[in-house]
Amino acid sequence: MKTLIENGILDQQSSVNSPNTFEVGYQFKTFKNGKIVSVSIRVPANGEYRVSLWNFETQQLLHTQQVQSSNGLISTQEISPVQIESSVDYFVSVNTSDYYVFNKGGDPIFPSDIGDVLVKGYGTYLGTNQNLPTSFSTTSYLGMVDIEFVPDN
Repeated sequence: MKTLIENGILDQQSSVNSPNTFEVGYQFKTFKNGKIVSVSIRVPANGEYRVSLWNFETQQLLHTQQVQSSNGLISTQEISPVQIESSVDYFVSVNTSDYYVFNKGGDPIFPSDIGDVLVKGYGTYLGTNQNLPTSFSTTSYLGMVDIEFVPDN
């Protein structure tokens, strides 16, 4: 996500402190086998936030990590490597009520590829439970959760 923002594919529109909490993130797949070695968040408030990594196809929760945010800065936490298979859909999310809103004037922004990763769309689920998001969009993105993917070769 950081690369999509830096490359101008996403434009930040606003920040929100919502009365509701959401599980927000994105569906992705990789073009190579490899591993996820860290997760990152960027939210407009300090605090500890739950990041979840899912196998989207089986809906299996693969990893949960608490990440301490730094008031609008990107905060990264290394994790025990999670093996990723190419061409399998995964989902990474953060549970938050504080988030940024990104879009590109209503134009589709997903799918977008960044090196070995294809981001397929943004998803959300209302609530504090650790649930795989069920509502999806290709024209907007809320939150800011990210992964560091390291290909095997």
